[in-house]
Amino acid sequence: MKKPDNITRHPKAVIFDLDYTLWPCWCDTHITTPIKISNSNNLQFNKSPSIIDKNGYVVQLFDDIIEIFEYLHSNNILIFTASRTCTPKTAQKMLKLYNIDKYITASEWGTGSKKSHITQLLSKYQEIDFSDVCLFDDEWRNIDVEQINVTFCYLPKEELNWNEFWRGLQRWHDKDQVES
Repeated sequence: MKKPDNITRHPKAVIFDLDYTLWPCWCDTHITTPIKISNSNNLQFNKSPSIIDKNGYVVQLFDDIIEIFEYLHSNNILIFTASRTCTPKTAQKMLKLYNIDKYITASEWGTGSKKSHITQLLSKYQEIDFSDVCLFDDEWRNIDVEQINVTFCYLPKEELNWNEFWRGLQRWHDKDQVES
């Protein structure tokens, strides 16, 4: 999908939740390890690979994720992840199997709020101001990141796609224009 003409700047970093943002499940409750790439791969249809767990549960990235990550990477926008997952090893393995771990600069996972996750992440990247960051997340409660000046990009349909991505970047862009 083409970038809207009125978005003239980008944030320095974009942070993604994992579950119901990148893929349609909770990796700590729906997935039973071990996991692997499914033999009935979708690569011939230009889609991300499917992952299958120990019980035969199959999960795939949402359709636009790889292209969105490639867009961000090609525009030198840092990609972070922040999640409350209780199974970080499973989440890491999923990112690796989907071959999107190569785009991710850093992650902050575990208990605690997204505010604390983001504060921890950005403490290692002091050149990035909180106002130069967007968080894409399916949980409305995480709007509290706006208290630390991060733009919250809510995903009401529990899926990141191009339309939601551009809507979120537009929200950041409009907020940035007002603050400049």
